[in-house]
Amino acid sequence: MVIWMHRRLSLINPAKNKFFMAEKFFKSFLKKIETVLRNTSYILYRLFFRNKKTDVPLDINKINKILVLRYDKIGDMILTLPAIDFIKRLRPEIQIDILCSKHNYEIIKYDSRIDNKYISENKAFKLLKDALKLKKNKYDVVFSFVFYKTTLAGLISNFAGCKKTIKISILHREREKIYSAFYNIFVPSEDFIENKSMVEVLFFIANYVFGYDYDLKNIRQKIYVSEESFQKTTKFLNSIPKGKFIVLNLSAGHPMRTWALEKYVSLLELLLKEFKDLIFVLISTPKDYSKSIAVASNFSERVFCYGSNSILDAAALISRCNLVISPDTSIVHLSSVYSIPVLGLYSLYKTNLNNWTPFNVPNKILFVQNSKTINNILPESVFFAFKTFYSELFEDKQPENN
Repeated sequence: MVIWMHRRLSLINPAKNKFFMAEKFFKSFLKKIETVLRNTSYILYRLFFRNKKTDVPLDINKINKILVLRYDKIGDMILTLPAIDFIKRLRPEIQIDILCSKHNYEIIKYDSRIDNKYISENKAFKLLKDALKLKKNKYDVVFSFVFYKTTLAGLISNFAGCKKTIKISILHREREKIYSAFYNIFVPSEDFIENKSMVEVLFFIANYVFGYDYDLKNIRQKIYVSEESFQKTTKFLNSIPKGKFIVLNLSAGHPMRTWALEKYVSLLELLLKEFKDLIFVLISTPKDYSKSIAVASNFSERVFCYGSNSILDAAALISRCNLVISPDTSIVHLSSVYSIPVLGLYSLYKTNLNNWTPFNVPNKILFVQNSKTINNILPESVFFAFKTFYSELFEDKQPENN
């Protein structure tokens, strides 16, 4: 019916029809020009960088300096650390540097496994400028662990590396010929990615490059937290009642992963009524702390706000809790590090949930079918999921002191 009406209108108004056809032709023409220019640029990149295919495995004993590209988010950095840990265990004297972001630097601030931390911004010009400064380090290998905007990551790899540097990325089968301008080794892990956590994917890449069989038992998660953060957590826990406590995270880095404050209030009302002995600790980013205060102000007891100044403060608290409720954020991955069960609220805007769910820890994930936002998840749904999950984890067990 709609098509018929459009054709009839075209017959009545030929001028509009001609304009529509011209616009369609022009857009198609521009797209073809764009494709030609892109393919031409990759030919130039190939001529300029001259990266040749390198066979695997690499001999770890001949590798002295490695640069890891991880200039994105906090959670991404947490998921990368097991791969770095594995390489460091293979050859403790190897130098591992990271090009990180100001957002995820906090996670590695005290990490002795990483020799040099170079902070940049997730902006193309700044990243390329900072990468060029690293060329003097003469890296043997660059691991590009940033899998989006692959062309930019490829340019950064080559700006930071020299001619002999081996640049490594994940295989994109459809664009292998194009991206070969930037990299010497492609790790064929697309099939592996489909059903695995990103922790496993990055760990697999490190194993593949150095010729080791992937073994889940070799994955070791660890974060270096300052004594100051642990002392802050202890002081806070000494100020609240003793017993099992649940961490409830209010902050998320994307609107699709944001749950309305009134839903947190409704959830807490249900939880407090059902679980008379549980304590709930609200955490958030420093800028969202006022939201935690607003939620907690609705309750006279058993709901407390923890004011964290950094992600490491949150890590210290999570390491002591019994269960975490959180949107899909770095808090989920911190919980995995400390083997803390997670009840996660996930949206479907990501292409593969398997990559971002908690790793190797009891978890229950909630999402709404055909919805890209967690705000469509009902408080009642979270409550009933928590009730079932909590029973599975702690049934017939006595409350523990902090």
